[in-house]
Amino acid sequence: MFKKIVGTIGSKVILALMSFLVVTITSNNLGSEGFGYISLIILGITMVQMINNFVGGPALVYLIPRYNLLKLFVPSYLWAFLSSIIVTLIMYTFNLIPRQFTIHILCLSFIASINSINQMVLLGKEKINIYNIVTIFQLVFMLISLTVFFLVLKQKNIESYIISLYVQFGMGALIGYFYIRKDISAVNDLESNAVIKEILKYGSITQTTNIVQFLNYRLGFYIIDSYSGKVVLGVFNVGVQLAEGLWLIGKSLALIQYSKIANSTDKHFAKTFSIQLLKISFLSTLASILFVFLLPNSFFTFLFGKDFYQVKEVFIYLSPGVLSMAACMIFSHYFSGMGKIYINTIGSSIGLVLTCIAGFLLIPCMGLLGAALTASISYFSMTIFQFILFLNLSKTKLTELLINKSDIAYASNKIKGVYLSLKKIR
Repeated sequence: MFKKIVGTIGSKVILALMSFLVVTITSNNLGSEGFGYISLIILGITMVQMINNFVGGPALVYLIPRYNLLKLFVPSYLWAFLSSIIVTLIMYTFNLIPRQFTIHILCLSFIASINSINQMVLLGKEKINIYNIVTIFQLVFMLISLTVFFLVLKQKNIESYIISLYVQFGMGALIGYFYIRKDISAVNDLESNAVIKEILKYGSITQTTNIVQFLNYRLGFYIIDSYSGKVVLGVFNVGVQLAEGLWLIGKSLALIQYSKIANSTDKHFAKTFSIQLLKISFLSTLASILFVFLLPNSFFTFLFGKDFYQVKEVFIYLSPGVLSMAACMIFSHYFSGMGKIYINTIGSSIGLVLTCIAGFLLIPCMGLLGAALTASISYFSMTIFQFILFLNLSKTKLTELLINKSDIAYASNKIKGVYLSLKKIR
């Protein structure tokens, strides 16, 4: 189990480091205003993908072993095409995206959705290693493309970043299709009404929760853009990227937690295992936050550029929320594994309401720091709600959440085991 956790975190670390490199290269070459535009473009693409995932999302993983793949492909690809057009036009109408990049957002959204569908097929076929390879290689192509445009050709503009996105999503979609093409077999009857019903049945509840959560995370971007503009949005987004990078350990632990709990009927195990991971997630995130606090401002301007001198201050205001989410992710996956996903939906909705209230109160008067404080308030409220329900549903006492001698002994044994394993390798 411990080796599996370490392995999962290791793969996530590679992706996180590469994503961080993308942010660093982009911020240094486009500045805060350019990064603000990029933030809205990525946000628009992600909005389309959220709607696409009602049909072409995680529900495919469950349905692929049960249906002919071509029957799933037809509605998924058609919905990807329709959702890209419909959602992009809605965002254009309400001025939620930079209008001069509308066509690019529409095309990129479609390619990204196809890429996502192919990746869901890989997961459904249990080709986990290939899935990881495709995910990593996408970012490799993105980094190469950005390096060529920004550093070799000296084309430091938003269009260069957009072309790099085409490279990333396009190569991901092509490589993914290459690995699943042999699994696509002909079928006499393409009637897919029953398939669509199954997709919506398994995908609607989960995706509704994901959309509410996504809006909770990113609604502040639109509020910042409305009141403070692209420059402030760019700085805020870099701070958010830095803060969310610290969720790496929590996300990795939660992924394993969900898998274990969903495949177990032992409620006591679900509780004790979740508490164990909760402590690890919370303490490791706290240690990471304290480490960032020790870094001087000059370090962040060196990394991201002179426009981003307020990044550390943004991070400080975000840190209570980041620490809260380290616990919230464990609670969320406990409820999901226990089949009570509606609790996560309610928690995300509470956070979204507070994002709206605090955002429109704090951002106009506090700007950048008001946005960071809004995010922390939202994340903290979600965590408190889930914390209370976790105590009630799992019959957990507060004293069980404290670090005790057995926790220290467990951690010491595992660290010792890893050390001895490394020693044998040498």
